[in-house]
Amino acid sequence: MTPLVSIVMPCYNNAQTLARTVESIQAQTQGNWELIAVDDGSKDDTLSVLNRLAENEPRMHVIHQENGGVSSARNAGICVANGEWLFFVDADDWLMPHALEHLLSMTDDRMDIVCGAYEMHYRDEGGRIVKHACADGDLQVVLESLIRG
Repeated sequence: MTPLVSIVMPCYNNAQTLARTVESIQAQTQGNWELIAVDDGSKDDTLSVLNRLAENEPRMHVIHQENGGVSSARNAGICVANGEWLFFVDADDWLMPHALEHLLSMTDDRMDIVCGAYEMHYRDEGGRIVKHACADGDLQVVLESLIRG
């Protein structure tokens, strides 16, 4: 069966975060997806972790390439994608279970792009957890937040 969504995930030295990210994809309420994980020449155990995760997940495909950067890794994933829609996720992201279902519910035959709100948590130089969010809003609000963020 052809997947509705091809999820492209570039990976570089993400061995520590991959399991959580893949588990959040597997927990999606919209299950008609394929995950294309592109190891971009990682120097840690990223490739072995990806291969282990893919062993029991037929919807997951692993590509290994020499380091070419995140855009090169995304492009490699796009080249083998089979889905009607492309969805990009980073190897340290965590998706809410309804993320794909929610985005797809907003589509129609006239749309080429759908984007949604997001929330990022990271540690600053002082070790504090910082939260950056793209608030729900109209298309202009979301696009401006994506560009600034």
